[in-house]
Amino acid sequence: MLGTKYTLTDKQVEALQTVVRQGTEEAAKGLSAMVGQELRVFSPGIELVTLASIPHRMASPGEPVVGIYLCSSGDIRSHFTLTFTVEAAKQLCDMLLGQPEESTVELGAMERSALGEVGNITASYFLTSLAKVTGLVIHPSPPAVLVDMCGAVLDIAIADIGQHADDALIMETSLLLDGRQVTGYFLAMPDPRSLTTILESLEK
Repeated sequence: MLGTKYTLTDKQVEALQTVVRQGTEEAAKGLSAMVGQELRVFSPGIELVTLASIPHRMASPGEPVVGIYLCSSGDIRSHFTLTFTVEAAKQLCDMLLGQPEESTVELGAMERSALGEVGNITASYFLTSLAKVTGLVIHPSPPAVLVDMCGAVLDIAIADIGQHADDALIMETSLLLDGRQVTGYFLAMPDPRSLTTILESLEK
């Protein structure tokens, strides 16, 4: 409910760290298979933050970003975005497509398809790990790639759940390939009932 302040217990934090560790390990395997060489994914941890603070964590609300967006159904109703600055997204495309640095000058259909698959793999493995830890049934939607101001990219989710929710889960995510590194943010914005379900399941 709006105004509820969630706090994480030590057990919930430990369980979430397990979700992050397992999810990033499996995502790295999936992305490595996608590009044909070892790609590592690193996430230092996951935090529970307020929706209002999110745009300022990732970029200024008016800064252009690339958001790979999807949602989930089943036991958990949530929105997810994997968000990069435009320059970071271009660098990631170079990495994924095996191109020299600064080769990508615009995000065309091929580049957006590659970015969409990164979001799909990252979110799917995060949700698979969450399902294993909690026993919940979670189904992700296909991804959509959005290029807009940071605030506008988040508006889809916030317009849906922001009337009823205050909190979201965020984790900084770095992708490393052949000496190059790109960092973005993976954001999970569950509705209040789903967040309560997640946190209660992590206590079991």
